[in-house]
Amino acid sequence: MSKSETSQKENKSQSVLVGTYRLENKAWIQERKVYNLPLPDSADAKVYEKFTSIVLYAGDELPLAYTAAFSQVVEKSWLKENGYSMSSTPHSKRYVLFALKKKTSASKLLANPSSEVYVCSTRWTGKIDAEFYAKPLPDCGGKSIPNIFEKIKPYFNKWKSACAFNPVQMDFFGVIDKDLSKLDIVNKRPADGVKYAMIDLFAGAGGLSEGLEEAGFHSIFASEIVPQYADTYRKNHPGTTVMTQDIRKLDAESIRKQLGIRKGQLALIAGGPPCQGFSINAPIRSTLDQRNHLFKEYLRFVDVA
Repeated sequence: MSKSETSQKENKSQSVLVGTYRLENKAWIQERKVYNLPLPDSADAKVYEKFTSIVLYAGDELPLAYTAAFSQVVEKSWLKENGYSMSSTPHSKRYVLFALKKKTSASKLLANPSSEVYVCSTRWTGKIDAEFYAKPLPDCGGKSIPNIFEKIKPYFNKWKSACAFNPVQMDFFGVIDKDLSKLDIVNKRPADGVKYAMIDLFAGAGGLSEGLEEAGFHSIFASEIVPQYADTYRKNHPGTTVMTQDIRKLDAESIRKQLGIRKGQLALIAGGPPCQGFSINAPIRSTLDQRNHLFKEYLRFVDVA
């Protein structure tokens, strides 16, 4: 297959369902290759036959993304009996099941200019347009909605069309405004309310990111090994993917792709690698201090960006 044929195949029209999931169900979804949505009593499940792929978000986890297809309708008892963790007040008596097929990436699906995107929300439904993103994201009584709209923002001006919908009521809302060139948050000078995309490594509690936000940047990813610092960062920067791991164990190339950032497209990589091992103010300076080498991890991220 030629390169052009491969590109055409990847860019064929996709109806992408963007939703959320409960973190305790992550293993269940991945092992069974199944995702579910509520189906109101009077609704026709055929409306879900249009979806060809699914992108799922949960807090600061990297998204789950699969090609998918409508499978069947089951009773809520089926989900419980098969080990699915449900909320204390289930949304419906019946649920639609999607079979998750080939694992892919959110960036491949959401950066496809032929994608028709449907953003699933039981707490907020309304038109997603330039005015929506020029204002603070809606306070919907929870974290999931601001989080999901922050995560899809970098792809906003790429889609063929999009709408939000409430699966509990089967209500679909306004088609996206396609005159959105001013909202390319990575490549162009930002308009009012739109910022340059950046990532923050060795992020601490987010002090550096806070200053950069005021200077016109928007943090889409942060890495911080100390859990207490990372928790503070999350609270001050909702919508940013924050990983609490040893940076030496992070796959920089994979993270870039999952964030949907093409090589050379990111506006800024910020970070402050530890300096205690060689600072002149350190009580003990040692060439054996492993922290002295962590600046190389910063350079590793720069190299793949």
